[in-house]
Amino acid sequence: MGFRGQPSKSCHACRQRKTRCDQLKPGCTQCKRANRECPGYRVEGEIVFKHETSKVEQRCKAKKKNISRNLTSDNDKPSKQEFYVCKSRNQKEFVPFFLPASIPTSCEDRAIGLFISNFVNGKNGPSRGHMEYFEDLARTEALSEGLVAAMKAVGYAVCAHRLNAPSMIQRARHQYVQALQLTNKALQDPVDVKKNSTIVGIIVLGIYETIIGKKSGSHSDWIHHFNGAVALIKMRGPEQLTNPIGLGVFVTVCRNLLIAGIKHAVALPSHLRDYMNIALEIIRKDDLNPSFDIIYCMMQFGDLRVDSFNKTICDKEILRRSIELDNKLEDICLNHPSNWEYRTFKTDKISPLIFKGYYHIYSDLRIAQVWNMFRTLRIMINQMIYDVLNRLIKEYNHPRYICQVTKVSHTLFDLQHDILYSVPQFIGVFSSQNVREISYNERGFRVPMSGTWYLCRPLWLAALLHNSTQEIKDFAVYNLRNISKIGGIREGDSLADSIESSSLPCKKPPDPYYKTKTDARIDISSVEDLIFSEKVHSYDLSQIEGDVGD
Repeated sequence: MGFRGQPSKSCHACRQRKTRCDQLKPGCTQCKRANRECPGYRVEGEIVFKHETSKVEQRCKAKKKNISRNLTSDNDKPSKQEFYVCKSRNQKEFVPFFLPASIPTSCEDRAIGLFISNFVNGKNGPSRGHMEYFEDLARTEALSEGLVAAMKAVGYAVCAHRLNAPSMIQRARHQYVQALQLTNKALQDPVDVKKNSTIVGIIVLGIYETIIGKKSGSHSDWIHHFNGAVALIKMRGPEQLTNPIGLGVFVTVCRNLLIAGIKHAVALPSHLRDYMNIALEIIRKDDLNPSFDIIYCMMQFGDLRVDSFNKTICDKEILRRSIELDNKLEDICLNHPSNWEYRTFKTDKISPLIFKGYYHIYSDLRIAQVWNMFRTLRIMINQMIYDVLNRLIKEYNHPRYICQVTKVSHTLFDLQHDILYSVPQFIGVFSSQNVREISYNERGFRVPMSGTWYLCRPLWLAALLHNSTQEIKDFAVYNLRNISKIGGIREGDSLADSIESSSLPCKKPPDPYYKTKTDARIDISSVEDLIFSEKVHSYDLSQIEGDVGD
């Protein structure tokens, strides 16, 4: 069915006279000035579809005549149409046909399309969106005006950064302000406040803030949106977990709240903790994917982070809990499902996207994202263990502490390099089906936002570890800059700036041929035997408190 343009919302009299109608109710101003009764307005739902079968049949018959006439001429070539040849299922001959080069769309439609293609569509393949519940949401309820405006804001922002178009930035900001106003209006409505589209709109506003990546206030604005989501979740109650859409939205919000809580040492509210336990039980019944067990471990680490930050536990307790949590994560790694498998390749070709010639190939981008979420969580846990052990070495100077620190350093080295090896697939260079070398400067190369959205924070965290060399930092900065420039996520620039301004010393890394194995675990009993005091120690994680992958 052809697109006939936006239907006029004017009254019948104004449409007949082709005058501007202000669409006031019960009657427009034009009719009032003309001293006539306003005939009223059309119901939009009744004019969405128009029966044009007969006209379409006539056009098809005319096209068939034109096609047969064009095929008899050798000089005629398709101009505004693409010429294709396909083989019929039931016939051996090849049948020619024409397809239009493009379908006319408005800028707003393209903005929404950019959002959907980057953050929703594509359930399979090396690069896909992460808002998988969005499709069901659009089917079950009408998208709110605030959500649609937020989608347009994200789409315009993506387009503006990729094309370097300032006019698009102005449109993005306009839609962003409009989305904020509409969302605030929905929050004041007792019915709209509980709709799924309202809370999804807040999530999309957070995405916009990350894409814009303002140097001041961007992260605080992002946290502000999710604080609003906390209040919404409490108002929605536990019944939100009874449907797949509400469950998916809840897990998304809580995962991001855990990330923010770990960074700022803020505990998850008790009601959200209860809801999270219920949600994980529901998910485990239908899905054996251990990625949700990683989220649960993330919640436990958040509690440990809060307790240690507030100095309510001693070093002995910090070591005990952190080592137990790390061992639990390592068990998840050793017993992962078969579809979690990935391959490590080595290439002799030098590329700024490949670190020291090694790269990983995952079956799906979501699997790669879960692995990096697992790695970043283990990095933060092992960095905590590393800091505590170093303080104990200074205090007790026991050789066993040095041995344990060496094991932790090797674990951090392996986790850090695994993140670096995952960069090519997130950038979109490699897929499980087609392995190829490419550079950012190659003509037509486009960084998929769905991939770089997951990569920024893990890559930033890997570059800020205590064992990071200048080579690692340069690799991270280069890719983050290009993620910002080509991928359209301006947060990449701010993260690259923080790496360049980092005062962490560049230390020599462990032997690169050493690989952490199961027997390289830290033995908690050997550590406990060496702790002679319950003295409370403080430590600083400010240099490594990065976000676990979104």
